[in-house]
Amino acid sequence: MRTAKMTIRLPDSDFAFAKRQQEMLCAKSLNMADFEDAVVVATAESSRCSVILSRNVADFKGAPVPVLTPEEFLAGGESKLKKRKG
Repeated sequence: MRTAKMTIRLPDSDFAFAKRQQEMLCAKSLNMADFEDAVVVATAESSRCSVILSRNVADFKGAPVPVLTPEEFLAGGESKLKKRKG
């Protein structure tokens, strides 16, 4: 039986640590009620995500990244967001 080799290149550990540290500081500065939600927002922002998917949209009120439910996203919600921005 042959197995395929897959090479995964991980970011330099110092770079990855610095990026995560920056995201944690950003999350703390957001002053959201739930720190874990703030981490999601900070990570989405630094990763340049166009949208956050969550079943608890209200938890992300005021987030700089748009938040949709999975149902809204699957119903074409992301295209509606693009139309609003453009």
